[in-house]
Amino acid sequence: MNQYEPGRGIALSACASTLFALRQRLPLLRQLVARAVSEPRVGLGLAVSAALLGAQLWVFDWAYAAGRVIARDALPHGPD
Repeated sequence: MNQYEPGRGIALSACASTLFALRQRLPLLRQLVARAVSEPRVGLGLAVSAALLGAQLWVFDWAYAAGRVIARDALPHGPD
């Protein structure tokens, strides 16, 4: 009936921690959303920032999955 599932406790703990942290910052998040709606430049800036971050995460995830990660030895070295 009550089977032990090792990953479940960690997932619930992470979700609970996220909700707890979000609860403390919810007024700040509401202010940001209200400002993004009332000031189009702020909303556009947030959208562009999110798009750039998403593209960067996609490229790094793709490179890792495709085996095209830059090795530490392949990085250019600075002046010695």
